[in-house]
Amino acid sequence: MLDSPIQAVGVLLVAALGFVALHGEQFGAAGLCFSVAATLAVSLLRGGGVLAAGRHYRAGRGERALRLLSIVPFRGRLLAGGIRAYYHLLRAACRLDREEWALVLPEGEAVLALRRTQPANVSTAHAAMAVACLELGDTARAARHVAEAKRLPHKPGLDRRIAEVERRLADGGAE
Repeated sequence: MLDSPIQAVGVLLVAALGFVALHGEQFGAAGLCFSVAATLAVSLLRGGGVLAAGRHYRAGRGERALRLLSIVPFRGRLLAGGIRAYYHLLRAACRLDREEWALVLPEGEAVLALRRTQPANVSTAHAAMAVACLELGDTARAARHVAEAKRLPHKPGLDRRIAEVERRLADGGAE
């Protein structure tokens, strides 16, 4: 499953250049084109696995999503920025659902460490980390994360989670 039609066209164009080079007996250039095309195709296929995991998660199949995410090579480090942020946010969401609070934090931190990440993704990461910190009893850190989540542009659906964390913080962290 390919991540983007434009990227798929890019793979096909590089492969076509390889065939042109091969036909012209430019074996070095042909080999280079084929290796680049293969590398791009594998990268796109990995990203497609993340997108499939997202569909499973949205359909309420978080365990299946987490299994798909667990087979992405190198813990997603080779994925492009946007899909890499989505990978970590999905893993954080699955960990929240399983109440694996300590495992949410590294996923959120991975999103925060990415360069050129959408503000909505950063806000979502902060909100997930706020919930995890609250559940782990670190109310000061939860308050910092929820403040950042609230400050940054975010999707309207995140307002409910932010409000819930703020309510619990106002109640001293109690559920």
